Amino acid sequence: IRMAVIIDFEKLRSFCELVKAGGNLHDVENVLKIKYATLRKQVLNLEKELGIKLIENQDNKIVISEEGEKFFFYANEILNFTDKKLLEYEEDKKSIASSIT
Repeated sequence: IRMAVIIDFEKLRSFCELVKAGGNLHDVENVLKIKYATLRKQVLNLEKELGIKLIENQDNKIVISEEGEKFFFYANEILNFTDKKLLEYEEDKKSIASSIT
């Protein structure tokens, strides 16, 4: 049986940025311009939606779990693809608009 999971791209981006920052929530907070509590809540909600543990707390640090490392590969691919397609769409939209005028 195949189950569909609807993922909020904002949560996905927050998680990917957290991995890229080596688990440093404060670095991600600066990049995404969101509060520490919001970022942490997004990642915890993503874990709940996916049913997997993405992060772990060790010695007052955030550590990406083994499952989180695996998921990051796919999440990053999804975001890269989406960003690329949105950029292509914007370029097409500009091209169409300029050909009409």
